[in-house]
Amino acid sequence: MKMEAELLYLSLMEPEVAMSPDDLEFDLLPEDFYEETELATIVLLGRFLAVNAVFSMGSDMVAQTMIEKKPTSEYDWQRTGYYIATGTVFVGLSQFSRLYLIKSIFSEDTTFKTAIFKTCFNQLLLSPIVNAGAMAAVQFSRTFSWDDVKKKLSQDYWEAQIVGYAVKPIGNMAAFILFPTNL
Repeated sequence: MKMEAELLYLSLMEPEVAMSPDDLEFDLLPEDFYEETELATIVLLGRFLAVNAVFSMGSDMVAQTMIEKKPTSEYDWQRTGYYIATGTVFVGLSQFSRLYLIKSIFSEDTTFKTAIFKTCFNQLLLSPIVNAGAMAAVQFSRTFSWDDVKKKLSQDYWEAQIVGYAVKPIGNMAAFILFPTNL
């Protein structure tokens, strides 16, 4: 298994180096590469899921109390549960995957220029897909109707995307400058 993983790694990173198992050098990767990488990935994924669960819960609580001005007696805990589930599973996993993709495409430096490229890639290519997916997942989990999902997306998607564009690029820039994407 270890040899196959090294071969796959080399085939992706340096295709001219490893074309068959016979060409593989056994000391190309450190002995503890797999244990450290796997554990770090699991811990990081757990952090992403936990943070997204808390943010999803908090954002729905803010929406219901401050924006919709619902009294506590009318608070919709089921809706908050949907947001927690969607935020944890869909958004958490998609953000984790998004950062892995960004890391694989861009350098890990934290310069302003690299942060601009990462932010543009994230906001112009990835964000529209993730936002539509999250909105569709929440709506479908509430009604189990694809017609309702289509209606929700046609009514609210662009407004949500524009609001995101007003806020998220600044946060992305700060994150990409302050924290390298060394997953």
